[in-house]
Amino acid sequence: MHTAQLLHEALNLARRVGFVVRPDYFGGSGGGACQLGAQKVLFLDLALWPDEQLQHVADVLIQEPALEQQPISDQLRQVLQSRQHGNRGKVTSLGWRQTIADSGSLGKSE
Repeated sequence: MHTAQLLHEALNLARRVGFVVRPDYFGGSGGGACQLGAQKVLFLDLALWPDEQLQHVADVLIQEPALEQQPISDQLRQVLQSRQHGNRGKVTSLGWRQTIADSGSLGKSE
């Protein structure tokens, strides 16, 4: 399966586990994931190559407990497993979520 197809599947998977996907140009910074109130948002950096976008999306997805209940192609499962094993013990740019509470305060949550 081509990288573009895997990225498409990964983005659809992100939507199925509750993310709103917001593609935009972030100058190659990678985007990220956050939670705004009750809404999970995944920012996709369109300045990155599709394989880099896929890596960032996979880094977000491997942290989702609801992922285990979703149908996933064997190829995407391999990408997710390799990202999970490759990131074990490392802090990644998407390894945390920023939460903006209803009060408008900004803080980190695991």
